[in-house]
Amino acid sequence: REQEIYQIGQLFDKLIAGNYEDENFNQCVNIEVIKLQSEFALFQFACDTLNELNNRQFKVLQHQGAILVTENDKLLLVHLPQAGVSTADFFGQDKGLASVGDTILIATKNEGKTKEFRKFFERFGYQVENLNNYPDLPDVAETGMTFEENARLKAETIAELTG
Repeated sequence: REQEIYQIGQLFDKLIAGNYEDENFNQCVNIEVIKLQSEFALFQFACDTLNELNNRQFKVLQHQGAILVTENDKLLLVHLPQAGVSTADFFGQDKGLASVGDTILIATKNEGKTKEFRKFFERFGYQVENLNNYPDLPDVAETGMTFEENARLKAETIAELTG
């Protein structure tokens, strides 16, 4: 458990990075752990101490076995148990990570083209959707003279409609 406690300390070092050029730099604290019974209690104690020393507003939450540290509306730290957490449990979806991450909308209803785009963009961590996911969007008339003009017309129109 010594290694685990050390890793938790490293997470807190990142949470309160010292800014020594500022005379009111973030104050740190050295916590000596004699016996660890609850990682959540350690996170709570450390965050309460840092809040008091630095006038911060860290909050500690537990979610599906993971410990989350937030401040205001920002998620700052996620600590997972050694065995990890099932993505389906963590995100509350049968798909797990299938709906997590940035999404690219391509301006086509062609599932074959969509499959090619998914294959290309998945290595960059993007999810790919097509117009079949958005039945309320209008069909864009292909009034261009070339494939490229029509593709650009569709992409620009859909981008304008979806933001």
